[in-house]
Amino acid sequence: MNALLELRKHSQSVWLDYIRRDFVLNGELKQLVDRDGVSGVTSNPTIFEKAIDCGGQYDEALRESFGRNSSAEPRAIYDEIAIEDVRNAADVLRSVFEANGGPTASSVSNRRRNSPDGCTAL
Repeated sequence: MNALLELRKHSQSVWLDYIRRDFVLNGELKQLVDRDGVSGVTSNPTIFEKAIDCGGQYDEALRESFGRNSSAEPRAIYDEIAIEDVRNAADVLRSVFEANGGPTASSVSNRRRNSPDGCTAL
């Protein structure tokens, strides 16, 4: 018996408070969604900061972003990288969206929160 799947019987959903590029791209997130019923991920700047600092997996993305705009503010580079990771995770979670007939939750930064264009660009 899978305890995470058992939670569904009690109308509970399991979300991970974790996101990292390799975790999404190497199929680990998909495996947790398919096998264990994980139905969402959450993140915040602190989680992304830890992921970016860990192991060099973001080095290429940072170089590419800086190469496109060497005068970009660090926050703009962070947004670009974080949004890409969130989009990739959302692609993995599409099956959850379709099975539930609706969206999962998403939070946006305070800077984007007051901008309809900033929110819908995600």
